[in-house]
Amino acid sequence: MLSEDKVNGSLSAKRFEILAAEYEAEQDGLERQIDELKVTLEDYSEGTGNAEKFIAMEQRYTEIPELTGTILNEYIDKIIVHEADRSRGRREQFVEVIFNLIDGFTIPGQEAPEPFDPVAHRRALQRAAYYRNKEKLLKEPEEVQEAIRIRRNGYNKKCRDKKRAERENAKALEAAKVA
Repeated sequence: MLSEDKVNGSLSAKRFEILAAEYEAEQDGLERQIDELKVTLEDYSEGTGNAEKFIAMEQRYTEIPELTGTILNEYIDKIIVHEADRSRGRREQFVEVIFNLIDGFTIPGQEAPEPFDPVAHRRALQRAAYYRNKEKLLKEPEEVQEAIRIRRNGYNKKCRDKKRAERENAKALEAAKVA
């Protein structure tokens, strides 16, 4: 082994120190890993115990003719009612129910609301308006559709020309300031 090789002289003192340090580091890492695995095992054992308690509680209440406060207190640890959100045009409220003996249970179909994004909301409204107007336009006769397109293109051309003139004026003013 390592100490025998050192005593026999086949291993130098410097090499022995390096190998001993590596061995100690590995030993410390393994001890930490054992501690972490013990904690994980304890958590798992506790969870299994909770599951068994929950199953026993379920067997006690297979038929519930009337929901009483006692039964609710046995099943539910706490209820968290979050602030109402009206940002999407309708009232939405997230309710979180924390059950006894069960961790991380969420009610199906109810996810935590995403934070309101005003830019995405505005884009969605504009997209909806665009498609509404497009459907309305497609219901019109072909001559009316063409007249609307010509009017829009004329308006868009006027806007482009106006912006181009503003940019040219700004460049001219900058050039005058520089000169």
